[in-house]
Amino acid sequence: MTVAAFLFLVAVAILLPLLCGLVGWRYWRVRKEAPHFAKAHHQLDELRVALMQYDNDFGRYPPDLGLLETLGPQNIPYTGPENLKDPWGHPFVYSLPESGPPHVRCLGHDGVEGGTGIDADLDDR
Repeated sequence: MTVAAFLFLVAVAILLPLLCGLVGWRYWRVRKEAPHFAKAHHQLDELRVALMQYDNDFGRYPPDLGLLETLGPQNIPYTGPENLKDPWGHPFVYSLPESGPPHVRCLGHDGVEGGTGIDADLDDR
């Protein structure tokens, strides 16, 4: 065996497991976060329904999401405190435009606006 062939085999023996490990890690990380994304989508749907119920009862949307914990006319809250934070523990971003329905967003795993993959933002629209 020549020196070049030996060095090639050593390089393959070192680089191939490293490459497989990196690809496997990214795949595992995305798969691990999939249930969080499903829960965040579900929470956004629940918040949208709670906001519509609040609007039906009071004729306006609440100025902040915290008011959805208050009791409505039926003596039950519009939503619980567990729905005001995303699955990663970050508060949902709520904006109320001058006209039209409010906008609720989840900032993903990193809690920072923007991002891709597991750090991608989720929208209620």
